[in-house]
Amino acid sequence: MVVAVGALALSAGSGCTWPGPDVSPSAGVEAVPSPGVSDQAAAPTAVPTPALPQESPIAGTERMLRARVAAVSDGAREHWLAPVAGSLLRERQGQVFDRMRSIGVIGLRLVSVTGQSPVVSPPALTPSSATPPSSLRVKARFSYRLAGFDTADRTFDVDLSVHPAPSADGEPQVIAWAPHDRPQPWDLDHLTVRRSATSLVLAGSPHLATDLLARADAAQSHVAAVWGRSRPAVWVAPATDTEAALLLGRGAVDPVALRDVAAVTDGPLPARQPAGADRIVIVPKAWISLSGRGRDVVAAHELTHVVVRGSTTGAVPLWLSEGFAEFVAYRAVSLPEGDIVRPAVDAVRRSGLPRDLPTAAQFDPAAGGVQAAYGLSLLVVRTLAERDGVPALVRFYREVADTSERSAAATVPTPDGADDQHVVDHALVSALHTNRAGLVRDWRARVAQLVS
Repeated sequence: MVVAVGALALSAGSGCTWPGPDVSPSAGVEAVPSPGVSDQAAAPTAVPTPALPQESPIAGTERMLRARVAAVSDGAREHWLAPVAGSLLRERQGQVFDRMRSIGVIGLRLVSVTGQSPVVSPPALTPSSATPPSSLRVKARFSYRLAGFDTADRTFDVDLSVHPAPSADGEPQVIAWAPHDRPQPWDLDHLTVRRSATSLVLAGSPHLATDLLARADAAQSHVAAVWGRSRPAVWVAPATDTEAALLLGRGAVDPVALRDVAAVTDGPLPARQPAGADRIVIVPKAWISLSGRGRDVVAAHELTHVVVRGSTTGAVPLWLSEGFAEFVAYRAVSLPEGDIVRPAVDAVRRSGLPRDLPTAAQFDPAAGGVQAAYGLSLLVVRTLAERDGVPALVRFYREVADTSERSAAATVPTPDGADDQHVVDHALVSALHTNRAGLVRDWRARVAQLVS
């Protein structure tokens, strides 16, 4: 998860699988001679055909869910809604179907279904009423991609309750459906969809969608100019900070974790593989407080993360990932460097020059100095770029993020992420013909000049 908190931007404002019952085939009836006619062959008694095993509740639910998945691919709204009970739930599920189609969901697939013990409904209150059938709570996991944007699957979980339909066939019927932990964009009310060749914007209002699309498209050229290429990106701009927190899996707004955060890049990052299903989630309160230029900076910063994560296979130190994203984002901003990194300058004036490169702990919003960490990281990357050039900087980043280089650079495994330090030190020599001590010396001199 990557948080954009550039100085300009901020200053501007387990259950088990539910088993089915063991149903054994009916036993055959043995043929017995009739009394008094033992000298005759006994008449054979017919053996009943074995009964087919009864379908388990989970198996029935899986079958129903696979049919719903197929309905999305086929555009068959009536088939998607067929097993849904209740007018309100049908209305909500109809909206979900429409949004999934509008967004461009493809390759929707049921991955797994796990369940808890059945929940038996209370007895009927009146003698004439039939006792409601038992229901089953399950968690279903799905995977999907967004057409034209995702190059890898993204998964999501849904909690649902099912019971047999009140008919002879007893088909599973959905009586409740809700996100398990994180909602997906199609769960958001009042969703507006805007798209271009390079940007898919899913926003809580038309105005926000239009404004964000323009900034997202503009950021493409800024990133390509430095990295050498860009890639299409998905932007999600919910209407409230609460929705943003839920989309990010935080469960509720965390005042510390999202304080002064305007956007977050979020997505699965498989080991030794590039990311292929990232989402840039806008945090409305901080985003709205920004100036236009501040929003452009945040957009370029986050798109940098998406592009870099989508074309590299290994994690890099935060000072490099965040410093590089800031470098790209502020490259076209005509402001004095001291103003851009003002929180870092103020922190150094209070506490003195840092002895080493920013650590991961300094990027924790709870620590209270995250803006300074971003500024100091930007200065590290600018130091490298101005001394060796942007192409050399990009080569250095790619080498640090190339997992194929790790066995050569870090031959002796060490704890606490020290291997990554070996990787960085190796790349400093091979790509930039310097070392950590030289980088720290030059960076400290740059910081000292700003503070003086």
